[in-house]
Amino acid sequence: MGTDKAMLTAEGTPNAVRLLRALSGEDSPCTDVWLSIGTGESYPAIHAQKVSDRFPGCGPMGGLEAALTVCREEYLFVTPVDTPFADAQMARELMNYMEDASRQRDAVLVIDGGGRLQTLLGIYHKRVLPALTQRLVDGRKEKLRIRDFLQDLDVAYVKAQALTDGVRKSTSCNTPQEWKQLMEQESARCGTEQLIVSVTGWSGSGKTTWLEKLLPELTARGIRTAVVKHDAHDFQVDREGKDTWRMAQAGAVVTGIVSGYKAALMEYRPVSLERFIGKIENVDLVILEGGSELDLPHILVYREALGKGMRVSPDSCLAVISDDPVGDGCEAVYSFEQIGEAADHIARYLASQRGSSPCEP
Repeated sequence: MGTDKAMLTAEGTPNAVRLLRALSGEDSPCTDVWLSIGTGESYPAIHAQKVSDRFPGCGPMGGLEAALTVCREEYLFVTPVDTPFADAQMARELMNYMEDASRQRDAVLVIDGGGRLQTLLGIYHKRVLPALTQRLVDGRKEKLRIRDFLQDLDVAYVKAQALTDGVRKSTSCNTPQEWKQLMEQESARCGTEQLIVSVTGWSGSGKTTWLEKLLPELTARGIRTAVVKHDAHDFQVDREGKDTWRMAQAGAVVTGIVSGYKAALMEYRPVSLERFIGKIENVDLVILEGGSELDLPHILVYREALGKGMRVSPDSCLAVISDDPVGDGCEAVYSFEQIGEAADHIARYLASQRGSSPCEP
């Protein structure tokens, strides 16, 4: 990097401080947050608990060993200082993989969006400390590689795409150019309102099934997506007898439920689609399943076998998804199996609307 990664700044805030804040707070599962400072750096400007390596010159493994030594809990969540968007939510979600139904794992580590294993992004169980310390005592070079150490452990490897906003949160920087590009992308992301696209087609055309396959591809490209079902009929979300249902029956026009993992807000009154979508924050794309009558960019899902014709005209569509002939009205036609190609097309469309480069897969 050419400079201390901990002191890289974004909007005047050092990177280490950003991470310390993201892992602290009432909603965080972390009871203590420590900054690993190697053997020389002290960072007097950063007010935090700091831990120095007990075995100088042992690299990342030395930092991991020192952190496990001061860890008072059963589990230690670790993140590199050059992964600026890791947060408490990631730690919480990884715990679900640590507590396997059949056994307790030694570690859970993240494979980032580029398919690279991040040995210092994940959770380690405290019980690995004695074996880790012994490797450092031995001091032989082949004993100091974390990847070699992992071969002796029961490790779960979790793809970033399986975590909320995981591709973004697992992105690391190793050069000033990578840091600058990542911060520019983040600034554009935060300053741009989400775009809305309608996925339309007759009932039975396969819209929902196609979206289930598309969403992991969009996530892999760093596109945070919300999906809203546009329903012309009445529907039931709350369950009869539940507390929120009882409050609604008693007269509440809005009820809600929040946990550390998810939240729901239910309104028992008419709400315009515009106002509902306006409440959705921190996403790049809102996909409306339905809405063929609305003035939105449409992705048409079409099956000739339904015998109903096309829900909207192909020549007005952003893309058409079909295995049947659709004419020459739309240049972007993809089969139901061309999921990656369709995702790339959507990424390019988002980039064109923002005036920036599309996210790399």
